[in-house]
Amino acid sequence: MTPLERATRVLEDEIRRQCTTGEASLECVDDCDKYLMARAVLCAIRESSEAMVDAGEAVAVRPFVAAGRFTPETWQAMIDAALEEQP
Repeated sequence: MTPLERATRVLEDEIRRQCTTGEASLECVDDCDKYLMARAVLCAIRESSEAMVDAGEAVAVRPFVAAGRFTPETWQAMIDAALEEQP
């Protein structure tokens, strides 16, 4: 499953949860293209913040491997930092 497919599934689950708890209405949710919504979210977080860069650099010392590639831990640290940032 690709990150975009995972994002789509999680978005659908969250919409369903909010409709079940009454936090959202089902009026237009079924008509929405969740894949395009998830893609929009990924596009929105494509540019990293300073906190994300700092988190990635802090972890990058360990995961940098022979091919010069980051391991999943680097990306996860960057996303964790993004989730912790306040608007």
